[in-house]
Amino acid sequence: MPSTIRNIRALSGAGVLAERTHQSPSLGFRRYNLIYGFNGSGKSTLTRILASLKDGRLHPQLPQETEFELELDDGDRLASPVTLSGLEHRIAVFNADFVAENLRWSDARANPIFYIGRDQADAAEQLGRLEQALEEGLQRAKTAAAGRDAADRAFAAFKRAKAQEISQLLRLQNRRYEAPKFVQDVSEAPPEFTLSQSKIDAAIGLCRQEQALPPLDEVQFDFEDLHRTIYAAETFAHATAGAVALAEMHEHPEMVPWLKQGNDYHRAKGLKTCLLCGNEITSKRADDLEAALNDSLAEFMRQIGTAHDKAAYWWSELAKISSGTALPAELEIAPGLRETFRSAASWLRREARSMQAIVAQVRDVLSEKALRPTRKILATGLPPSHEVLQQSGSLFSALEDFNRLIGEHNLEADKFDQLREAARTEVRYHFANIWRREFESLSDNCRQLESEIETESGLRQRLIQDAADLRAKIRQHGPAAETINRLIRSYLGHDELAVHPVEEGYEIHRYGCAITGSPSEGEKTAIALCYFISSLQADGRSMSDLIVVIDDPISSLDTRAMNFSCALVKSRLEGAAQLFVLTHNQHFMNEFKKAWRARWSPKKKETEPSAALFFLDVRLPADGRRTSSLQKMSRLLREYDFEYHFLFQHVLRFAAQGDAYEYGYMMPNVLRRVIEVFLAFRCPGGTDIEAMLELLRSGTTLEPEPVAALARLAQLESHSDSIDDLTYLSPVTIEEMVQANATLIRLMEEVDEGHVAGLRRICR
Repeated sequence: MPSTIRNIRALSGAGVLAERTHQSPSLGFRRYNLIYGFNGSGKSTLTRILASLKDGRLHPQLPQETEFELELDDGDRLASPVTLSGLEHRIAVFNADFVAENLRWSDARANPIFYIGRDQADAAEQLGRLEQALEEGLQRAKTAAAGRDAADRAFAAFKRAKAQEISQLLRLQNRRYEAPKFVQDVSEAPPEFTLSQSKIDAAIGLCRQEQALPPLDEVQFDFEDLHRTIYAAETFAHATAGAVALAEMHEHPEMVPWLKQGNDYHRAKGLKTCLLCGNEITSKRADDLEAALNDSLAEFMRQIGTAHDKAAYWWSELAKISSGTALPAELEIAPGLRETFRSAASWLRREARSMQAIVAQVRDVLSEKALRPTRKILATGLPPSHEVLQQSGSLFSALEDFNRLIGEHNLEADKFDQLREAARTEVRYHFANIWRREFESLSDNCRQLESEIETESGLRQRLIQDAADLRAKIRQHGPAAETINRLIRSYLGHDELAVHPVEEGYEIHRYGCAITGSPSEGEKTAIALCYFISSLQADGRSMSDLIVVIDDPISSLDTRAMNFSCALVKSRLEGAAQLFVLTHNQHFMNEFKKAWRARWSPKKKETEPSAALFFLDVRLPADGRRTSSLQKMSRLLREYDFEYHFLFQHVLRFAAQGDAYEYGYMMPNVLRRVIEVFLAFRCPGGTDIEAMLELLRSGTTLEPEPVAALARLAQLESHSDSIDDLTYLSPVTIEEMVQANATLIRLMEEVDEGHVAGLRRICR
């Protein structure tokens, strides 16, 4: 079975027809499809959408902004404005556009219908092979197009994903980094430009900064003062107090500080005996002590204490550096310098620890000297001068390197915006090259598939031209006249009208002579429909391959002609691969409902329906923009042959919703039709609506005024014999409609309560 149309997946910009998206429920077209809709509901627009498939391009009568996507039952999709090809030879649409294009009533002419001559079998066979090759080429083109579309989607998804990843790293705030910029970067980035992991991390870190990090102070260090402290220790280790006289002070040097403190205390208190031993402190003993503990010793001990304090201070300062507490934290450093910062800080802490060990030795020597100021201390605990100088130089180099890094950080803070922009460029170019190979692979795949499609398209165009040339040689249109005339004769019931082949097509004859002027409207309809049906199997087409669309072939037909029109469509188009019948006429709709009942409602539940019934549902929402959507046909239209139940359902819903009702625009016409049917039932033979309504009112509790208003509304709308015309708006106000609707329901209930109750039950 050839592929058929399953769904309109997407639709926009198509005039009155409501938009559809991929999320809209599937319409579920079947082999046979009946679409009922009032005039102005979008039937012509719908047929033009389907007719677009005949030429493989958007129908010229559709708005330029119209876009749609049709889904076939084999999964293929045809979408405007580009991919509409594939069904050109299989689509046939009968509508007003077809009639205007093929039949010229003013000069009674019709375009030729071409058939392949029976005596040209070899050429026809060759044409068949060409058409088979075209079909195979079309399938290859579809496969290639599907592959190309999948490759395009994969490539587009790749570009979007990578652009999004880069965008998240760049932190561009008010700017955007999207797929086109990523493509540009792949084109512009130096092919070999990539960064080490540490550098790309630093660049990303800089991109993440919203503002520059604060500037930092350099680490200050007084090397001269440190050197003086170290050298003082060596000096004090070998020095003694020149005024020392007591032998006990030489024998017990560690007691000198205690002795001085005790002497000062005894003299201050005027004590004559020693508090420790109890012996008398003679004048000579006191003078000897005073001489031994004179001011020069005191100064000597003060200098030792000062040097010791200095050593302790420098040990503490070096401890702060070696532990890192005197240095800035890594997060305070510009991201691009952090790796270097770790190395420089480690070096500085290491050198500070080494110098700290030297200062600790100095401090210990001075501590010992402070305890024994009168004795020379061997300076073996002190490092040699060259070692001190060497370590001091190493510390100086480490500190200089560290402070240079601080300077670079402060420079970056001053040029933050410029450096951050440069970092963003590095990030973009780095990842453009990281993903370049995958980008180029996907791009090459798309180009290769596009090239295959172009090659296949070129081959297809050559085959189409060859087939057209061959078809032009073997086609003839004369034999179609016999088929058309036979149909017209059956249709009209006489052979007064006929078509006669001429070189450029057909002439319309009456009684064997070309007619002057246009045929009647009914004759036009008969000729147009018969001409269309005769054209379906032209050019070697098979009915079983065709998707046929018929739009209201009943203009100005009487009941007999309408019945024949229905029978002609049903019988002649029964074998089509798919059939769409669109109508605004309820009688025509009922004929197809009855004919297709077993198809849309099979007796066996397990049997899949082969027909579907639809209704073009027109609404006028609060925004005032009338829209029409294709819906499954209402049960009240589907199961009943008259519209009375369907219309009364609108009456009930209007009563419930009032001026918010989306179908309020058609309520004057609805009310008129319900009134006419109810009066025909209650007052058979009556013709005066006002008199019949007054007759019914007289038996109710209703006042005359609202019933008179209801009669005026019915008379105002009486210019239309049906509810099918939605191309105009009634002059009746919404307030009048609401009042008239309520009056009608009350009148019907008081006149025939059981009738209304039954209607309410059916319309529930």
